[in-house]
Amino acid sequence: MFKKIIIAAAIIVLSVSSMAMAAPKYSLKIGHESAPDSMMDHMAKTFKAYVEKESKGQIHVSIFPSNQVGDPFAVLQGMQTGVVEMGILNGGSVATVLKDFAIFSVPEILPKDSAKNMKVFAPGSPFVKRLVANSEKTGIKFLGIYVEPFFQVTANKKIQKPADFKGLKIRTMNSPIILATYKALGANPTPIPFSEVYSGLQTNMIDGQENPLDIIYEMSYFEVQKYLMETNHSTVVNMLYISSPLFNKMPKELQDIVVKGGQVSQEYMFKYVPKLAAESREKLAKTGKIEMVASTPEISAAYKKAAEAAKGEYFKLVGEKDGKEIFKSLEETLKSIK
Repeated sequence: MFKKIIIAAAIIVLSVSSMAMAAPKYSLKIGHESAPDSMMDHMAKTFKAYVEKESKGQIHVSIFPSNQVGDPFAVLQGMQTGVVEMGILNGGSVATVLKDFAIFSVPEILPKDSAKNMKVFAPGSPFVKRLVANSEKTGIKFLGIYVEPFFQVTANKKIQKPADFKGLKIRTMNSPIILATYKALGANPTPIPFSEVYSGLQTNMIDGQENPLDIIYEMSYFEVQKYLMETNHSTVVNMLYISSPLFNKMPKELQDIVVKGGQVSQEYMFKYVPKLAAESREKLAKTGKIEMVASTPEISAAYKKAAEAAKGEYFKLVGEKDGKEIFKSLEETLKSIK
């Protein structure tokens, strides 16, 4: 009997020891603003799967979508102070603070090809290094980035030549860069809240709007718009960051796993996003309610010309020195991948 008690006690001790060994050394919360199963959520899940596996349980990752940790500004500030471990930030949402990322509102600056964009944003590219440099001075460490589906334009008239923009009330975000773009095109950019876009189109308060294919489908704009011009003129990016105070305390082997996890999740997203865009396009076409209109070289050229006015607003936002350096790094990167 005594022998059995000793054996049982030994088993309990071993079990407790195993549990202690399995307990994670680091628990990381990733906060983001999007819904479960969104693009941001896919990036977070990919990071979580890689890091937990490679760290053999030393790192545990919890994902908090839908602003559960706070809005993008709260997540950013939390990472800077070490209160929040990680976050995925939308470049548009935090453009007033991380101003450099507003560059993607300037039209016609990125390739339309996702494979080329994967190279533009490859870890270590001159563009990425310069783009994230200022943000990393604020107490956050950059881990990964991806490009959302490109913006398209919808309206109740076909836009096939630059003159077709004249006078059109196009709903845009309230960004000086975007406003300058559409003013240069001859349109009347009209910033209204996102929640009012559908009713605005329905009542003809606005004539059209710009958004990615997935948003156009999800928000049912095809019910109140006749034409979708596939302009692919601009985009926004989402970035994965970790708190620098936390990252700097990690041992080198775990830091390497976290960095690699960011790269793995970035690579996954550059493959996932084009599929999402293609699926959204197919769904829109199947509605039979909106005509897909291929963009013309004239329209692309008009956006490129309008980009000069947009670039001027970007320089005002970030400062001419930083703005020119970032654009130069993009140009150098683009030349290197041709």
